[in-house]
Amino acid sequence: MTLASGHKLGPYEIVSAIGMGGMGEVYRARDTRLFRTVAVKILPAHLSSDPIRKQRFEREARAVSALSHSNICPLYDIGEQDGIQYLVMEYLEGRILSEIIGPSGVPVPEALRLAIQIAEALDTAHAGGVIHRDLKPANLFLTRRGDLKILDFGLVKSISKGPLPDSRDGSPDSEDSDMTMADEELSTTGLALGTIAYMSPEQARGENVDERSDLFSFGVVLYEMTTGQQPFTGAGMAVIFDSILHRQPRSPSTISPSIPMSLERVIVRLMAKDPAARFVSARELSTELKSILTQQQHSSQASPAAQEVPSIAVLPFEDLSPDRSQQPFCEGMAAEIINALGGVPGLRVISRTSAVRCREKGMDLGEIGQHLGVRSVLEGTVRKSGARLRVNAQLVSTTDGS
Repeated sequence: MTLASGHKLGPYEIVSAIGMGGMGEVYRARDTRLFRTVAVKILPAHLSSDPIRKQRFEREARAVSALSHSNICPLYDIGEQDGIQYLVMEYLEGRILSEIIGPSGVPVPEALRLAIQIAEALDTAHAGGVIHRDLKPANLFLTRRGDLKILDFGLVKSISKGPLPDSRDGSPDSEDSDMTMADEELSTTGLALGTIAYMSPEQARGENVDERSDLFSFGVVLYEMTTGQQPFTGAGMAVIFDSILHRQPRSPSTISPSIPMSLERVIVRLMAKDPAARFVSARELSTELKSILTQQQHSSQASPAAQEVPSIAVLPFEDLSPDRSQQPFCEGMAAEIINALGGVPGLRVISRTSAVRCREKGMDLGEIGQHLGVRSVLEGTVRKSGARLRVNAQLVSTTDGS
């Protein structure tokens, strides 16, 4: 059902259509009482008989009306006329984030500025017991004044405040388990709500979700903002689901070298498969993002040579001797190198304990670089044959393996 210009819903006169999707149609309208332009979102008439969609529509109204934050699109009114339910919201002028992200993303300082606004809005929503569950660039709106607004709480879920559960327990989400997808971006029957490419692993599995699910989706958005690419892609839904559940995306800095390691660590942590490994809250995330932005601002005022501190991790050398008798020597060699490098001014050297732990976990060099926040790794081998001892060492970049 498409409403024509001039159609009235209560005191609101339709001006023109703005857009539509699986969760409703949005129109530009005129408030004839207060003489202002507003956005009216309606549940299409042919879907109003669907109790599940109607329930989700009403849930959005309750959730948004309870939230008050400059980065959340406010709800003005709610009503029903001739079987049509509608929401009245602030009319925004600007563009959605998906239209702003270019092939190379957006500059890091701007990405950080926008990310801080998203984090602060999520902090307010989560503190109010609300999870968005469909955070994506198409639901993030940048106004002409440069303010970012979170839109469309159509998949919102209310939560009770308390200890965060372990979403790995496989418990189904009672709200998800009986719902049928009709969204254009997920037109299939299943257990998961949201847009596939931005879902958290627990959301994709149809399990109970908490605030950390939104943080995962935020990480996907931030990855796309800074690189211009989505981290989880594929030729079909099954491939994307598998990528979200089991595969690690490329390191952001290998796509865009301008991304500082501190921001890359934030993105990687947000997209951790295990919710317990992510940030505890949006507030903690906001604090970290503000710190990174401050560092970036200071770096931009410093000389180019001072903008990045060289860093290195020295891994335990590998014993290739036939009898593996040189392990103590291998460990001692790495320790002596770490001690020597520690005396080099301006060089950040990772502790031996941290380096050993990464090696024991079987991390590859890229993962070690992300985990420890280093650009270079020194690794080597030791081999004793008779009276001869051969030592090989190589310095490797963690971003491209060179």
